[in-house]
Amino acid sequence: MGEIFRLCIGRVGQTLRGVNELNEIPDPPTPPQRYRWPWVVLGAFVVAIILAVIWMSAEVRRQESYRQLDTPEFPQGTNTVK
Repeated sequence: MGEIFRLCIGRVGQTLRGVNELNEIPDPPTPPQRYRWPWVVLGAFVVAIILAVIWMSAEVRRQESYRQLDTPEFPQGTNTVK
């Protein structure tokens, strides 16, 4: 009974120290895999935001030019409200 107990405790101690059955230190764990797809999605999102800002600024300029063409021009110095 004592021999079995000593063998079990010995193996637990080796396992806690990081030693396997062959008394070798195992290889260090490999770092987690880094995925590239989140960066691709982030890049596409940023490009979409930039293109939306450029497109909206061009539309605002176009609408302002349409408004300027539609407004009647009054001579300087005349008051239209009486």
